[in-house]
Amino acid sequence: MDGVGRAELVLALVPRNEVVILPVDDTLGRHTGKHIRAAGMHHDPLLSTRVKPVFHWGHVWVVLAVVIRVPVWDRSFALPVLARLYRSKKLCDNEGCAFSRRPSSPRGW
Repeated sequence: MDGVGRAELVLALVPRNEVVILPVDDTLGRHTGKHIRAAGMHHDPLLSTRVKPVFHWGHVWVVLAVVIRVPVWDRSFALPVLARLYRSKKLCDNEGCAFSRRPSSPRGW
């Protein structure tokens, strides 16, 4: 089942009068080793500063979630419904697949 099907299942849990929040996250998973497939050098926003950018080898996973509020517990949960591995332009060129850029966040985020 692809993410669209999972999103429909999760959205069925949201009451009709509730606002739907769809957060997107791109997380760098730092991995090393010669047997890690589809990895590349990526900017690490957690360790970088404005003065010194830091890069690490690994995977970048882009995840779409649906936020569900549970009124009984007065809590909200983000349920992931779609995840894709971001592939660098170099890797896409080597494998002959389509490349799409990650959206860049505005300065100061």
